Amino acid sequence: GQEAVDMTIENDGFDLILLDVNMPGMNGYRVAELIRKSQKFKSIPIVFITASHTDERDAARGYEVGAVDYLTKPLDLEILLNTVQSLLVVNK
Repeated sequence: GQEAVDMTIENDGFDLILLDVNMPGMNGYRVAELIRKSQKFKSIPIVFITASHTDERDAARGYEVGAVDYLTKPLDLEILLNTVQSLLVVNK
């Protein structure tokens, strides 16, 4: 959690951020909130990845904190790659 925030804020050049909802110490929602506070990350797409037991409230929470998509595990590799590719094209 906090390590993800620190690493992101200390570095530049991210085109996309993939976040697991369940991380040690701090969940992905809080990480996204902290990352979004930095002006340089306001327009970087965030995609949440979480376990398949997700309900609509979890997805809604992700969108509230700035996610552009919400994928569930187990990940379908084709869907993940298509999501990443389309977001990178849109945000160029």
